Amino acid sequence: TFVYSIDRLELLSLMEIADAEELPDAHYCDLVTGVWIQSEAPNRNRSFWLRLFTDKHRRDLSHLRSIEDQAALERLPDRVRLYRGAVPKDRRGMSWTTRPEIARFFASRLSSINIFGSVFTTVISKDKILAYFDEPESEVVIDPRRIVIECLEDPRSREGEAA
Repeated sequence: TFVYSIDRLELLSLMEIADAEELPDAHYCDLVTGVWIQSEAPNRNRSFWLRLFTDKHRRDLSHLRSIEDQAALERLPDRVRLYRGAVPKDRRGMSWTTRPEIARFFASRLSSINIFGSVFTTVISKDKILAYFDEPESEVVIDPRRIVIECLEDPRSREGEAA
């Protein structure tokens, strides 16, 4: 399986393009979301991504969501339960999902090389969502710095149950 990961040179190029004041907001948003979706591990550059998703110089960041994604976001309740599948050290990431089965997939996807993740959960206010991509993963992009995170499923506890 080929996994595409954004490298530092690409990030620097993106920063130069994204920081160009003459770039229309809609194009800026297309660029940010396009690279975000292709990035395998955006949490490594969290401060960079937070700056892009919350750019105060941009007048309209609503283009970070398609019309369909915006409609799906509006259907969510005011308080949203989110899930994240990750190894414990990466639990405070920006990318979450509204679907626990997606989090379980991400928690277990590296188990073949003996890396076991857990499923984490949090509840946030809908107005704290920076971006929402309904398909295919119901991905919710948030600022994870001030959220309360609970471990919902830990593979180590399941091993103990099986013994």
